[in-house]
Amino acid sequence: MNHETDERPTSRDLKMTRVTPAGAEAKADRVVVEWPVLIHANGVPVGLLMALPGHERELAAGFALTEGIISNRDDLLGLEACAQPREEGAAEG
Repeated sequence: MNHETDERPTSRDLKMTRVTPAGAEAKADRVVVEWPVLIHANGVPVGLLMALPGHERELAAGFALTEGIISNRDDLLGLEACAQPREEGAAEG
């Protein structure tokens, strides 16, 4: 997945009601959109993180390192990013 060509939105407009001691006010605001990043190690799910689009590979590598799944970057034999969630029971690629 190339973060430079990633078309997933990073924010969206939302209607909300802001409540203050002075009262309630209908308002529109822009909020950040996070996407789920499911991390597998040897075909086994090991973590689910929420992240902004882009740099998912670096996020997964850092997670694997800090969680002790790998001890250094040489332990990464392969790192694959899937743009769409895999169907339940689908074979690893």
